[in-house]
Amino acid sequence: MGRIIFECAVNAAEMFLAVGFLTKYLTSKFSGAKAYLCFIAGWFGAFAVVSAINYITIFESYGTYIYVAVYFIYAFFCLNGSIAQKFWMSVITQIIITMTTVLTLVAVGCFFNCDPKLIITQFGLMRVFAIVISKLVTLVTLAVYMAILRYRRTDETGNEERLWYALIIVPFLSVISMTELMKIVLIHPDIK
Repeated sequence: MGRIIFECAVNAAEMFLAVGFLTKYLTSKFSGAKAYLCFIAGWFGAFAVVSAINYITIFESYGTYIYVAVYFIYAFFCLNGSIAQKFWMSVITQIIITMTTVLTLVAVGCFFNCDPKLIITQFGLMRVFAIVISKLVTLVTLAVYMAILRYRRTDETGNEERLWYALIIVPFLSVISMTELMKIVLIHPDIK
């Protein structure tokens, strides 16, 4: 029972971060109670989907595409922006979550000399530790991206050119972060 509660809490936190990131970036079409209701509906919908997929399978490699679809549906009905922006941010959100999860899993596995497959398949202290670290890294990563993208909100001229710079910077920084972390592991195997 404790495992189910823990996994559900993690799924709820992760989807809160994902839907919150999308909402902060694209902004809600609505205001007041309607905006909150849309956020809660998007959050609960994403939570239900991720929980169902995690119940069905151990590792959701193809399920990732379903998450992108759920984010896009939420963005399409509840958030501002063009269809391309909504789709792009849905993809970017899942890339951030997937990258941080995989990197953290590999890093924890290397650091504690554990098989990442065992961390995924067996519930124990190592899994709890890896998940907590992963979600903290995800939170920090999303916060950094929001800080980078925040200047878009201060541009009152409607200059969409700045938006494209932001959309290029986010994946570029993601790739740099991943490569640098992997370089550290490969160059210094003693510190993993």
